[in-house]
Order: sequence, then structure tokens, then C-alpha cells
Amino acid sequence: MKAAVPASIAYALKANPHPRIAEALAPILDGVDVSSARELAIATSAGFAGERVTFSGPGKTASAIAAAQAAGARITAESEDQWARIGTYAPRAVRVNPRARVHAYRVAMGGVPSPFGVDEEALWALPDPIGVQVFAGSVIDSPRGVMRSVTATLDLVERLGGVDWVSFGGGWTPDFDVERFGAMFGAAVDKFRAATGCAATMGFELGRHLVADAGIYVARVVSVKDSRGTRFVVLDGGLNHNLFATGHVGGDPPRVRNVSRSGPPEDVVICGPLCTPLDTFGNHRVAAPRVGDLFVFAERGAYGLTASPQAFIHHDPPAEIFASDGTFS
Repeated sequence: MKAAVPASIAYALKANPHPRIAEALAPILDGVDVSSARELAIATSAGFAGERVTFSGPGKTASAIAAAQAAGARITAESEDQWARIGTYAPRAVRVNPRARVHAYRVAMGGVPSPFGVDEEALWALPDPIGVQVFAGSVIDSPRGVMRSVTATLDLVERLGGVDWVSFGGGWTPDFDVERFGAMFGAAVDKFRAATGCAATMGFELGRHLVADAGIYVARVVSVKDSRGTRFVVLDGGLNHNLFATGHVGGDPPRVRNVSRSGPPEDVVICGPLCTPLDTFGNHRVAAPRVGDLFVFAERGAYGLTASPQAFIHHDPPAEIFASDGTFS
């Protein structure tokens, strides 16, 4: 990753806050981005420390800010009042809601009215930010799209002057072309540094891209029924276990396999067990399902159990199993 993209790489812990994941990534990444006091505790316990930790989020409480300051973390202000509450603490940064929207992001978080970040037009009222964070959006597979955000951010950094840390956010899909992007990014940054003399650390905060391929979700078939020409397969877990796999919050439909049998595929609608029409994984083609079969959803290492409404209707929670080098825990 770092060879392909000449930048610091941090892990967005919200993608998967499992302590063993954080421990595995701490020795090989430059930093971690957290958004709560509990995430801060997970990150520091895993081995991230000091300015390797960036504390983001629009709803920082006074106690969370104090915990981040005690840990020596970099704190990003997402509003004028947060900037005032952080005070003269350093290292501090400001998250900027950029003026222009980059439409290549499927989930826009910049260039629109937003609870995230200080609007770019209001940024100049804040005295001397030490760092700048711009998170234009999420779910993007276009290197050129990310470069549009990078170019706009570099222009902002040049106008601000005196910035020593720049984060360009993340949101890359698992299949994002890192090699292609790295060549474009490296050339743009080299040109920028030569023109401005800026020596700021520059990097990205990646979640889904780093861990999606590292995990799967496994659920068991509890019912197969036909209704007016459509075959429904009901599993023992749904949006309560893996909300993002249902597609309700962005991203691509998951790849699903019936690993209990082979044979010609059938067109089915896969559902979870909850009493709501929202609990569906959509239309798929799988080997003819029977009660008791196991379905495996690929690329589920990001935004799984902790990003899902586990308590809704109070079905049993799934087990989370961490595997490494042939050992399981």
C-alpha cells in the first residue's frame, strides 16, 4: 500500500473495531482514526499512541475530548464551538466541509450542508489550524474522483499556509485501483511541494478498503418458501447482524454462496429473520437451498456486527471469530 501510494495510511477503526484487528494493523500502519472514547481505548490498547491517533466525529463530549488530550491524540474540530472547546491544545486540526461536491462518491459528505466539518467559507474565522482533514465522501471506486478531492484540498492547504498535517479521508471500495491512483497522487503531491515548499505530512484514513476482504458473514437457512412465483430464503441473521450487506446504507450488493451444496443456481430473494420488509439481502442466484444450509457472504470484514442494530427484535447475536495463522479466537 505505502509503496503504491506515497502517503501515510491510517485505519478508520469504525470499519471494524475488533481488538484483534486493531492489534494486527498497529505495527504496519501509520495511524488510526477513532470517533469515540471507547474506540480511543481500543486503539491505544492495540498499540496506537500519541499523534498516531486522530480523534474525529461531530459529537465529541467534554469527557471524550479530555480523554483524547490525555492520550496525546490529534483532535479534529468539526464545528466552531468544538474548536473553542479544544482550545489551544496541540496537536489539533480542523475537518473542512469543502465548498464543491465530488459526485464520484456514492455517499456525499462534502460540498453539501452537513454536520461533518467546518464549512470551507467559514474556515477563515478559525485562527491558525495546525492540520486539515477533508472527507469528501464514502464508497468510491474512481481514482480520478478521489484526485478531484485531493486537488481541491491541496489548493485549500496552499491558501491556508502553515499546515503541517493533511488528511484526504478515505471511502475507497475494496477493488479501488491503488496502483493507478498512487501514480496520479504522487505526481500531484510532488508538483505541489515543489511549487509551495509545503512539507506537511499527507495521508488517508481507510476502513472498508483495508478490511472488507478479510472477513465473511455466515448464516443458516431456517425457511424456504414460495410466494406468488418468488422463492424466499430466510436466514437466521439479517440486518441485525450485517446491516451493510442489505445495501440500505450504500455499497454494492454482497456476493453470496450456498456452501452446503452445489448444483444449478436458482433465483431467490434472501431475507433475514426480522419482522420488517427492510430485512432483505435482495435478489441472488444460489445453489438450490434447503433448511439448514449455510450461506456465506463475501467481503464482510467491514461494517459488520458493530454497525448493525443488534438489539432490534432481540434475536440471538452471532459469534465473532478471529482467525490468524490457523488459530481461532
